[in-house]
Amino acid sequence: MQSAGYQWLIENLELSVVPHHCRSYVTDKNIHRTVQQEGLTEEYYPKSKALNDSVCGHLEFAVKNEGVNPAILKACFLKFDPSELVEYIQKKPTGRFGRILWFLYEELTEQRLDLPDLKQGNYADLLDSKKYYTAPPVQYPRQRINMNLPGTLQMSPIIRRTQKTADCEAKKLNEKCEEIIANFPPELVARAVNQMYLGETRSSNQIENEVLSPERERRFKGLLEKAGTERFLNQDGLLNLHRQIIVDPRFQTDCYRMTQEYVGTGSLYTDPDIHFIPPRPEELSELMTAFYDCATRIMESDIHPVARAATLSFLFVYLHPFRDGNGRLHRFLIHHVLAATGFAPKGQIFPVSQVLRDNIQKYKEVLDTFSEPLMEIIRYTQDSTGHMTVQHDTSDCYRYIDLTAATELLFDAIEKTLDHDLIQQLNYLVGYDRAEKALTCLLDGMPGKDIELLIKLCGQNGYKLSKNKKEKFFSMLTDQEVRQAEQIIQTAFESESPTQTEEV
Repeated sequence: MQSAGYQWLIENLELSVVPHHCRSYVTDKNIHRTVQQEGLTEEYYPKSKALNDSVCGHLEFAVKNEGVNPAILKACFLKFDPSELVEYIQKKPTGRFGRILWFLYEELTEQRLDLPDLKQGNYADLLDSKKYYTAPPVQYPRQRINMNLPGTLQMSPIIRRTQKTADCEAKKLNEKCEEIIANFPPELVARAVNQMYLGETRSSNQIENEVLSPERERRFKGLLEKAGTERFLNQDGLLNLHRQIIVDPRFQTDCYRMTQEYVGTGSLYTDPDIHFIPPRPEELSELMTAFYDCATRIMESDIHPVARAATLSFLFVYLHPFRDGNGRLHRFLIHHVLAATGFAPKGQIFPVSQVLRDNIQKYKEVLDTFSEPLMEIIRYTQDSTGHMTVQHDTSDCYRYIDLTAATELLFDAIEKTLDHDLIQQLNYLVGYDRAEKALTCLLDGMPGKDIELLIKLCGQNGYKLSKNKKEKFFSMLTDQEVRQAEQIIQTAFESESPTQTEEV
């Protein structure tokens, strides 16, 4: 058994790259099988797939069987004699895989191969649109290639189509959301949305282990309400967003970070456990320009809105352009893209941060699909003050990140918000309004805030008002009135709500 494709190239050319999402091997057996091991896919090909055991042979195997990985291909191109690629292409100049390698070599290295332009033949897609999310093609006549990466040649996420993404697309979650809210009065939906904005604000900061002051909470909630209404995916837009998130003017900025940051635990008094290192500050300006160009192409494409939201928000958080606030901006961008693409109904929000907070381990695992292998190849030093220095150019590591897992995660989070958070919030408000109306009749003259507290306390205690809470807050009520109030509240919340009458 021998490695093949990208794995062979990494091993034999000693490439310092983030590995491909799968590893391939050629065996002596005449079967093709796939093995999943702890998130890694291993493909075992039969001996009939035996290939020319050379760099070009494994390049062709990789592109043909494993897909296009620009980051590994670029690293490979910089490591071997291009005359080998010229000779390989001359043997079959119109072959699709040879043309893809030719095109990517010239575009990624900015070096022209000694080959004449093609004058005939159909245009070949760079990515197979049945296997990847792709943007509208841009034709390159020299190799007759349709460049259909989601982003640009300088920066593009790679988003594979999987069974999971296909299943989620088929559920038409945006239509499902509209069907749910159509069962409720508009004014009640507006109240539910307001509560979800507030919940999303708090959840997004709880992920960062932060407790917001009322002022910061108000500001972030106000930002969420602006999602999709302005152009934020550009330098001025992001800097303005950052200034609104970072309240203290001493820590606001009009530029990207000038220091090497990292994400980890520990302190200056203990050895830090570093989980992730973003680009060096001197690489940021060019990478962020590439990010904006990538974002423009993605937003103008017909890629599924959830895939657009996942890739742009996760690309941003990996670039980590600011010293603080990157996580909150990352989650804001999810809402911005979903709103800007019309996937979120007008004025509606999917409180995905609540789902991510409640499934924080899965969220971290998805972030680690890129950060863990990245940490294996970054060389750095750190002094006693915590100052970090990355010792080599890392910019190419962040240009072509596979964000399939991030896309699947966001699909899951949105589905959970519909099945739980949205329905739960709407049904709660229906029950609350029933209880409030009935209690107002029973306890004529009781202030609204006291009725609200009575509903809350009973709801938290199995529809019973504890003796201590009665004595502390409601000593004016008779035992009979308390029993009547408890029954009213239970009946109000346990009666059928619109979403309970049919399967949503």
